Order: sequence, then structure tokens, then C-alpha cells
Amino acid sequence: MGDDPLDPPVERSSLEAPSAAREAGVVPAPPTSSVERRWRAAILLVLLLILVVTLLVVPTENRVALFRVLAIPTASLTALAPEQGYDAFLWEHSVPWGRLVIDSKPGPDVRGSAIRQNAQGGWEGAVFHLPKGRHTLDYRAAPFPPLVCVLTVPSSRTDTCPLDHSFDYSYLAPRAPATRLLDLQATMRHLPTTQADILVAAAQAQLNALAARLGRSMLSGGDHFLDVTGDVVQVSTMVYVEPRFALDTSIKDYDGLPCVTLCTTHDLVPEVASPEEWTILAPVMPTWRYTNAAGELLIAEGPATVIGAQPTVMVSLMTRWQDGTWQSPALVMQGRQTDPVICPTAEQTFAVFRATPAATSVDERFQASFTASTAELGCLLAGSETDPGMGTPISPISLVLYRAGALVAANAEAHRDFPTLPLASAHERALAQAVAPASLS
Repeated sequence: MGDDPLDPPVERSSLEAPSAAREAGVVPAPPTSSVERRWRAAILLVLLLILVVTLLVVPTENRVALFRVLAIPTASLTALAPEQGYDAFLWEHSVPWGRLVIDSKPGPDVRGSAIRQNAQGGWEGAVFHLPKGRHTLDYRAAPFPPLVCVLTVPSSRTDTCPLDHSFDYSYLAPRAPATRLLDLQATMRHLPTTQADILVAAAQAQLNALAARLGRSMLSGGDHFLDVTGDVVQVSTMVYVEPRFALDTSIKDYDGLPCVTLCTTHDLVPEVASPEEWTILAPVMPTWRYTNAAGELLIAEGPATVIGAQPTVMVSLMTRWQDGTWQSPALVMQGRQTDPVICPTAEQTFAVFRATPAATSVDERFQASFTASTAELGCLLAGSETDPGMGTPISPISLVLYRAGALVAANAEAHRDFPTLPLASAHERALAQAVAPASLS
């Protein structure tokens, strides 16, 4: 029949396809029913509605966190824009003879502070940058132990270089908040004990020599001093006074940890600096020793400031490590001072006095802008009320004299401004007038 031209052509049924497919090892998936498709669409719609409602009712901060979870993660370098400073570094606790090597090559110059003054007089960070990847840092500054550590860009949990997160240095890199502060650890705390002891002994020797150089001074009849009870009294007979400067072992440094008798300055706080020498701080507790004309001891350790106030002042010393030994530390003196202890003690004492209720008739507009050492172990504090806008003096100059632990009003203006201060003797007024400024402008 199939060959008969009169027979119509017969189309083969598709029912034969499954049998052929099974013989070939391929089984076609059954078609999805319309009911199943509607169920899937309904489930997706319900999930979408739940998400929308959730985002509308949760607090804003939680909503932001949820978006972060749902967001597609991106590479860390894409998330951190270059201007954020993820590749930028500042440093602290370095010394002028130290050298930094990065990946076996000379690194940036870290001998000085990481801050510098710009043309406008403000402070800014002198950052250095590292390329993406893992870096080995090697800082050497004998006699401090070597610091060898690892940093990566961007940062990694495997980094080993010490970073300082305790100090707010954002003002140095306001446009690069991810900048890291590298601690090079050239501090008193990291010095070997033997070397720290040598520096402490040398600092105390310098303070002893300073006290000996200043010598003793005579308190004439009517002069004032602070006695062991904390009262300001006048002497009726001739008394000799001489200073004693001892290192205080109970002071804490910028990190809130006890100083190793001497304290390390914080590199990001402007201090006395030298491109060749290391600046350290000596916490000094001054006292006054009193004897009579016959040399007999009257008071061994008279107070140098108000009882209960901080008795210690911080004195800057500069030294360096050279040829395997410490150079003798030099005391740093400021402006019109002939020693670095007496005037800072006077300023602290005056600040405590001004904070005492009813001690003064002036307010915060009064500025003691002039400080100078006087003869015979004294310090003059001169100031006046100033215009809040211009900062210029608007009242006569007040003269306050500090001597032997006591503050006295050395002229009529000072007695008017600070009526609770005792009036200076004629001898004390002469000491103040000898160094008093003609103006404060």
C-alpha cells in the first residue's frame, strides 16, 4: 500500500519519539503544569511583600545594616577609595638616628616627627604610602630592640606591625580617615633596663647640677615663703633658701602608663624638637630647703606649690645615642627663663590659685602672657585683661611674683585683681620691677 500512488501519505506519530529517546539514553523533562507555575509566582510575591514590609518597619540604622547584608560584596580595593588613605601611614615614637627599611629597601625618612607646620601655621601629617600587597618593615635604632613586622595594603588580620589607636590624629589627615599610625616603639618603656637606668641617672645629675648652679638666695625681713602647713608666711629674720630638684617616679605618660622615671613625649603633640637629638621629659618635683644665718637646717623639704596641687613639673631634656653611648642630656629652657623648673612651677601654682573660688576679681579675660625669671630664685608673671575679639590688653599690667613657693601681689594692679594675695615686700617688689615688661602688646 505504501507504494500505491493512490494511497495518501501517512505522517508518523510523535508517540514514537519517547521510545527512540529512551534507546538513546535521554529522557525529556515533563512539561511544567500551569498550576505549578501559578504556585511559584505566588510564593515569590509573598516573599517580596514580606521584604518590603520589613524594610518599612525596621529602624533606619537596622535597615542600613540589612542593606549591607543583602548588597553584593565588592573587592576591598573597590570599596576603599584611594583618598580614604588605606595605603597611607603616619608614624610615632622614632628617634633621629633611627632608620626604616621596607622590603629590604630604604624606607621614608622617619627620623623626625610625622607632623609638620604648613604655610598657614597649621599642623599636617607627613604621610608615606605603600603599594597594594604585603610588606616587611624593619626599624633599627640602637639601643632600642629592632622592630621587624608585616603590613599589608589594604590591612589584614595577619598584620603584625604595632599601630596606635588611642590617640586622635584625625586632624592631621582629615581627608584620609583610613590612615594608620605606626608605632616604631623607640620609647623609654622599650629601652633595655640598663640603658634606661643610665639615662635616669644622667638626668638626675643634670638636675643636681642645675640646683647647685642656682645656689641659694636670702629672704629678707618681710619676704614671703610657703611653709610646710601650706600657709604663706613672712620671715622676721634673715633666712636662706635653696632649691632641690628630684625626679618623680609616680608620673604617668600619654598612654596612661607609669613613666620609666623619665617619660617619652608623644610625637604627634608639638614639643621641643631637634633634628639631631631625642626629646624626653623629666618629671621634676621641686622643693625648697631653708637654713638660718648660722647654717642650721630649718626646713629640709618646703613645698614649692599649693598643698594638694600637682607638685611635679615636666622638664624637657634632649640627648642622643652616639658611638655606643648616651650623650649627656641637656635641659631645655624657654624664652626669658634662666632655669626650666622655677617658672613652670610658678605658672602651675598661679593656675591653681586662679581656680580657687573668690581668689580673684577678674575673669577668663585675664591673661598672664609674660613670664620671666627674676634674680634670687623668683619668677614674674605679668598679665592684664584682654579684649575677647582682638586679644589686646585693656587694663594696666598686673605683676605677680612667685618665690619660695609663695605668690605675692607685686604692684597695685595685682592687688586689685587678686585681693587675696599678700602684698609684696619692698625687696620683692624690686625683684619684680627689675624684669617687668613696659607693655604686653
